Amino acid sequence: METLLRKMSVKYDLNRLNNKKLKEYLNDPERYDEFINNLALVLNSEVGYEFLYLDKLKTIKRSIKSRKETRSLTKDEKNVLKVLSMKDLNLKQKVDFKTQYVYTHLYNLGVPSSLRNEEFYKKVVNSNYENIYRFYDVLNATNAYYKETALSILTGEITTLATVNTILNESDSIDSELFDLLVDISTKKPEKERFDTSRDYHRYKRYQYKTVKQLKTSVNKVKAIDKVEDTEKVLVK
Repeated sequence: METLLRKMSVKYDLNRLNNKKLKEYLNDPERYDEFINNLALVLNSEVGYEFLYLDKLKTIKRSIKSRKETRSLTKDEKNVLKVLSMKDLNLKQKVDFKTQYVYTHLYNLGVPSSLRNEEFYKKVVNSNYENIYRFYDVLNATNAYYKETALSILTGEITTLATVNTILNESDSIDSELFDLLVDISTKKPEKERFDTSRDYHRYKRYQYKTVKQLKTSVNKVKAIDKVEDTEKVLVK
C-alpha cells in the first residue's frame, strides 16, 4: 500500500500544480526529493505516463539539471531525465502516446468506454488520492453514524469505484479490513436520485457489477485469510 500511496501522491501533485506552482514546489529540497523518487517509481512501472503532462516536463527537467551544478545526480534523477528526454518524437507522436496511455489506464480499471478520456482520468487521479484517505478515515471511525454517512457519500460516485479498482490492480496484498470496506462500498446499492440521468445510473450499475467481479478475483490478495470466506459470501449475493 505504501508504494501505491507514493504513486497516488505524485500523480495528484502533477495534476493540481501549474508550472509556476510546480517550480516553487520543487524548490523545496524535501519536497523535491520525495517528488522525484515517487515520479521515478511511476515512470518505471507505467509505460507512457511521461506523455501525460507535456507542458510540465521542462520545469521538471530544469529542476533536476540545476542540481548538477552542486552535486552528482541520483539514480532516480538520471532515470527521470532519461525517460523525459523523448528526443526522437515529434509533438503529434507525443499527443498520440498520451491519448493511448489515458485510454489504456482507464480500460485496465474497467472504466466505461464513454469515460475513457483525459478529463475523466484527471478526476480519477484526484479522487484516488482523496478517497484512499477517506477509506482509512472510515476504517478508523468509532462513531457508527459517521461511518454510515461517510459510506453513503462514497457510494454512487463512479470515481470511487475507480479507486477500488486501482487498489485491487496495484496492490500485491490488501489488509483484510480494507478489503471488507471495498466490498461494502462496491456492493452498496446507490440512491437513484443521486444521478442526473438514468443513463448515468445504469452506467454506474454496470461498473459496479464489473468491480464486484474484480473483487472476487482479488480475494487471494487479502492478508488475513480467515476473513476470506465471509467476504466471499457477501460477494455472491
